[in-house]
Amino acid sequence: MMSPGDPLVLAPLLVQVRASNAFSGPVTMGWSDRGWNKPFNDNVAPLPHFPPRLVDGILIERSLPLSPGRESRSALTIGEITLANEDGAFDSLLRSLAVDGRALEIRIGTIGGTYDALKILHIGTASSMRSNGDGEIKLFISDALGDVDRPIQKNLYLGTGGLEGGDDLKDKSKPLIYGRVRNAPAVLVDPTKKIYQIHDGAIYRVQAVYDGGAPLTFQEDVSDIMNAPDPAWGYYITNLEGGYIRLGQSFSNVTVDVTGDYAYGSTSLNLGRTAWRVLHERLNIVDAKLDANAFAILRAGFNDITSGIFIGTEPIKGTDFLNALFVGAGCWWGTDLKGRITVGRIEAPSDKAVTRIDARHIVDIEELPLPAEIDPAIWRVRVGYEKNWSVQTTDIPEGNSDELKAFLQQEYRYATASNDQIPIIYKNAQELTINSPFFTKAGAQAEADRLLALWGKKRYLYRITLGIMGIFLKLGQTINVTDHRFGLTAGRNALIIGQQINTDEPEVIIDVMI
Repeated sequence: MMSPGDPLVLAPLLVQVRASNAFSGPVTMGWSDRGWNKPFNDNVAPLPHFPPRLVDGILIERSLPLSPGRESRSALTIGEITLANEDGAFDSLLRSLAVDGRALEIRIGTIGGTYDALKILHIGTASSMRSNGDGEIKLFISDALGDVDRPIQKNLYLGTGGLEGGDDLKDKSKPLIYGRVRNAPAVLVDPTKKIYQIHDGAIYRVQAVYDGGAPLTFQEDVSDIMNAPDPAWGYYITNLEGGYIRLGQSFSNVTVDVTGDYAYGSTSLNLGRTAWRVLHERLNIVDAKLDANAFAILRAGFNDITSGIFIGTEPIKGTDFLNALFVGAGCWWGTDLKGRITVGRIEAPSDKAVTRIDARHIVDIEELPLPAEIDPAIWRVRVGYEKNWSVQTTDIPEGNSDELKAFLQQEYRYATASNDQIPIIYKNAQELTINSPFFTKAGAQAEADRLLALWGKKRYLYRITLGIMGIFLKLGQTINVTDHRFGLTAGRNALIIGQQINTDEPEVIIDVMI
């Protein structure tokens, strides 16, 4: 607990929501904790007055997906705001005001300052607004994920024939392939001409085409797939510019080995580049809403590691796409304080801390349990790679090589890292198996080695209560913690994996991993 003289206690707290009124259209609304008026020299403030409606401060919680196998890789942000409504001022608004998915901004600063001088505490969206029956209104807040929570496939099949498919494909999404994939199903768009689409856009290369698991022979690449001559029996032609193939025969399920998306004359083999490309080009998220530095760091971390992902004809949202891309690579994504999409990777605390905290800052500290799947330690890690996107266990052609026969029957191959000494130290040490987007064994082996180094030792989680200094710490940062308890007397570097901000106390609680 901080004293009444703490700067945060004296700081004005402002909330702004860009809502929609059923009768008057878009409307900007704002409230504060003690009333705030725009200074005469302020040309930025969206409203002249923020009435004192905030009750009990604002609670915001953020956390990283610490467990390697957790399917949701988003850094969750949740929170709530309480508004006074004893006078019934919000009664009619609750019936006409739509706030769900609307932009929300929280600022905090010093008395007498301009709106622009107030520090941004959170940029996100409102999720709902309702009365709690006690003369108060609850406004629930979340991440600014509206731009991401949409299908990434821009184009649907029209069902008009030719390259737009027939009635069976009408209104279905066109497929996407990023990076390098094996045995991905091709979409039959023209049965008469045996034309298949494998990506909605230009692709780099088709390494192989299979008809029921039997490899076909490449004939040539053509510029007009519809009007090109039929390929010879057992052969296929490609239209790399459009993402199509055309077969001389087709008896069974047609699948492909492909290096996919080739927009702007470059591939996206890098996991970080794929994430940026989909957000930027498929979801049309502008540069200003993407944390360019974080994406650059992520790209550098996977610079020499090839990955790949296939998306079929069912719609998939950007949120689910990022989760599927990141789950086996130890990555996370979310929004930062500025509302930008940011990314990172769960790593051990770095050697360089951004700040130091000790008894002068720590109000309370307690130990937390590790997630069950990584407690007390991991002694063996298996990472799946080179995913087979169309597993085939029957009717495998006899003429196939033994290597291809084996490949077709297994979804993943595995790279393993282990340390037999760990179970000696920790009798309950566990094994970890995850499936990754990596195409090569080298990439999977690097991740297995990294995860073993990270979780092959006992890690510790602590919840630390701080004062105002913790309000602008960021998830994924490394700080140095010194305390008389928990073996921290000499100071230890710790990774911030969670944060709770309560402006009413005021206090900031951070969860850290050592």
